[in-house]
Amino acid sequence: MDNEIIIRQFEELEEKINSGKSINDMMYSRLLGGLIFVHLHCGDLEKAYPVARKLARFGKQVNLSYVETFAQYAAANIRLGTFYLEEALNGFSSAMEKKDIVNTKFSVDILAGLSLTFQLLGRTDQAMTILGQLAEFTERQSVPNHINVAESCHARIVI
Repeated sequence: MDNEIIIRQFEELEEKINSGKSINDMMYSRLLGGLIFVHLHCGDLEKAYPVARKLARFGKQVNLSYVETFAQYAAANIRLGTFYLEEALNGFSSAMEKKDIVNTKFSVDILAGLSLTFQLLGRTDQAMTILGQLAEFTERQSVPNHINVAESCHARIVI
């Protein structure tokens, strides 16, 4: 199926919802989350970002902290990828406040993203502090893939 068709179907479903059709909050959050992933899959970061921000606002509005934190992470990751570093820093910092309520993989990615963002901003001391937190976190979790992410992040920062 063509990506544009998928995106159009997501957008049509969202229009129906916004026109007054009832939908459960979690289903709406999954709709927006799915749309973020479709845009990312298509390589369209500029279209993914406003959807991530919308999902973060929605998560906050309906008190779904997990959804809000995921969306903050997604928006920050998108901004890191487009080199809007201050916005990435703000997003990762916000997500960092609630990193313990999301899946541990997201927690690892939040810490790694924050550390890399600090490094790209020339704030090496702060990058190293977060990198230390990332190493401690992944050691406690003892998940090989998470440890690999921490080691990869460390290599990127110290080189």
